[in-house]
Amino acid sequence: MTLDLRGNGALDWPERGYSPAELPGDVLADLDAAGLPEALLVGHSMGGTLVQYLMARHRNRVRAAVLVAPVPASSLTLPDEALERFRRSLRDEAVARDLYLQSVGDPDVVDELLGLSRTAARAAAEQNLDTWRMAESAGELDGVDVPTLVVVGGCDALITEALVRREIVARLPRAKLEVVASAGHFIPLEAPQELARRIERFAGRLA
Repeated sequence: MTLDLRGNGALDWPERGYSPAELPGDVLADLDAAGLPEALLVGHSMGGTLVQYLMARHRNRVRAAVLVAPVPASSLTLPDEALERFRRSLRDEAVARDLYLQSVGDPDVVDELLGLSRTAARAAAEQNLDTWRMAESAGELDGVDVPTLVVVGGCDALITEALVRREIVARLPRAKLEVVASAGHFIPLEAPQELARRIERFAGRLA
C-alpha cells in the first residue's frame, strides 16, 4: 500500500496541518482503514522522519521500518544561506534543478524530480521544511526495539552515512545500515530495483 500525505499527490492541499503531531494521524487512519493493526513502514527523506516518529510514539503499530535517506528526528542544522536556497527552490525551478543536481548520483532523474515537486502544495513543502528541520524527538527513539533497515546513498551530501549512523542507527538496537554507493539522496528514483531488492530481503528475514 502506497500513501500520499496531505499536501501531496491526490490528497487535499490545506494551508495548515503538516506538523509531527498531525501527519502521523493520517498514516494511522490509513492503516485502520486497511484493517492493519501493524505494518512494515517505509519512508524516504522527511517520510523517514515521520516513520521515526511513529516508531517512537506508536510502537505497537510498527512491525518493522525501512528508513531511506531519512532526515534524523534530531533535526538538521542548516546555514542561513543553505536554508534560503531551499526556500527559493520551492518557488524557482531553476534553483530547484541546481539543488537536485547537487543531491543525486544520477542526473537523469532530475526532470522527474521537478515533475514530482509540482504535485506538492507549496504550503506543505514550506511547513514540512520548518517542522522537520526543527524536530526534537530523536531522544524518544533511544532503545526502541523495532527491526529497522536504514538505507543511505553514497553520493548524498546532506544525509550522509556518518550522520545517519550517529543520529539514527546508534539509537536503535535492531537497526542495520546499508549504503547504495552509486545513489544520492533520491534512492527510490536513482536505484529503484536495488532498493526494492534490499527491502524484499529485509522483509523476507522478518518472515
